Parts: sequence; C-alpha cells; structure tokens
Amino acid sequence: MSARTEVPPAIAALDALAGQLLLRAGVRIGVAHTIVELGSVHRLRHRHVGTEPEAGEPDPYDDHALQLAAWRGTALVATMRLVLPVPGRRLPTEDAFDLDIEPRGEVVDLGGLLVGPAFRGDPHRAWGGLFALAWQEARARSYTVLAGAASTQLVERYRTL
Repeated sequence: MSARTEVPPAIAALDALAGQLLLRAGVRIGVAHTIVELGSVHRLRHRHVGTEPEAGEPDPYDDHALQLAAWRGTALVATMRLVLPVPGRRLPTEDAFDLDIEPRGEVVDLGGLLVGPAFRGDPHRAWGGLFALAWQEARARSYTVLAGAASTQLVERYRTL
C-alpha cells in the first residue's frame, strides 16, 4: 500500500480555482486532438500572426505541446498552447528572451493565448477556462511550474483570477 502524498496548500488552492474556472467557462474546453481541431487551432494562430491560413502548419514546439481550445458549438473561440519540457531543448519563452528558466526540466511553457475575432468582446471566461485546463494538464503530468510571457494588461487580468 503506497502512502498518499499531501498536496501543499498553494497547489490545492490552484487545483480548486482551476475546477471553478472550468465550471464557469461557458464554452467547451479541451485539448485539440483531431486533424480538424488542430487545423482550426493552427489557422487561428497563423491568422493572428499575419500569415496565410494555408500556412497553418505546426511550428517546431508543437511536437511537444498540447493545443488547448475553447469551442462554442463547432466554432473555435480561443486557443492556448502548453509546451512540455524536453531534455536538451529550450522552451519558447527561453528562446524568445534568451534565458534559462529553473528548475530545468520541471517547467512547462504556457503561451499563444488567442481569441477568435468574433469572440473578442468578452473572452474572460473562455481564457479562464483555458488557463484552468493548462493547469490541470500540467498537474496530470506532475508539473507545478508554468512559464510564459505576458503584457502588463494581461498580467492584471491574471491577478483578477
């Protein structure tokens, strides 16, 4: 019989918050798995960065990433990417800012939050649900440290959570 590991209070609080955010998301939140779902995620990403929709190809980080998505019916509302660590390979935030994030191998990279143009009026619940799913997916893989870059405005939104 194995001993049950006690969850630190801060981690337990984040687990509870993630559950609440998912319940209040108001959209279907999940990991994109199918070719159709992944194609929608990549097209939204490439439209956002100004490339042609046909260029909706994965980038090198996508090999070790989970594409998180928020859907209303069949319409993609928003997406976010969770990049898992790979030994000997930097995370996107490390590459973008030429830095090393510690503890090595124990950090997941969260980024690429994008909201579809038709849904930009009130994305709070959708992106809250995406962050909640990111936390749950990281925790399911025994990670508790997330890294990423954000604007001052987005950091203020995070604080409201």
